[in-house]
Amino acid sequence: MADRASFAYAQARLQAHHGCRPTKATWQYLNSSKSLGHYLDSARQTGLKRWVSQLSATTNAHGIEEALRRDWRVYVGAISKWFPDRWRPALQWTGGLVDLPLTVHLARGLAVPDWASGERHATALSRKNDRDWAAQQTPMAVWLDHFRTLLPATDDRAEMESLIGVLRRDHSADHPANTLEGVELRYQLISRMERLFRRHTQQPVAAFAFLAMVAMDLEHLRAHLVHRCLFPETLDNR
Repeated sequence: MADRASFAYAQARLQAHHGCRPTKATWQYLNSSKSLGHYLDSARQTGLKRWVSQLSATTNAHGIEEALRRDWRVYVGAISKWFPDRWRPALQWTGGLVDLPLTVHLARGLAVPDWASGERHATALSRKNDRDWAAQQTPMAVWLDHFRTLLPATDDRAEMESLIGVLRRDHSADHPANTLEGVELRYQLISRMERLFRRHTQQPVAAFAFLAMVAMDLEHLRAHLVHRCLFPETLDNR
């Protein structure tokens, strides 16, 4: 009964947050901004404002990425508190999604980049599965393998396996988020997560589907911001 009440409360909160997520029209509107400063001003008028509130037109690419990774971890931590204790380890593990590229880099014995000297989260992640990370498996496959071990044994396991299967078959990581192919693949995956979110209301899978959607929103936002920071002369309407 306590779990059911927790999931009902969490679902109401998730629905409110989901209602603030950017739509395709939002992304098209934002992409008309050709400078970082104008883009940030525009984003602050949308549901993305929580992610850009501490950024400015003078923030460099490393500062943008550091802020987004930090704010994502904080966001995941806050959402995990809405759920029963036994679900929190798996929820909190999603905070490491933003660290996957750096995690693999470190696990393969490569030097820590100067910009990542303070990234303790990725260093800790790389030590959890160092052999797997270094074995040339896809980062998401290794991440999902550990994620599965954190899931409690409940009647919701079948639905969670369905979500894991969708993520395992995802190919969006093969295409950067600032390419037309990459954007379209992410829209397709978001649609699949949307269906899971709506089909399994007040169930654990809804929370993970929601976080997957927000993670892709952040990936899209990061691509837009960094592109305007580094290569404003090459912008097009993605």
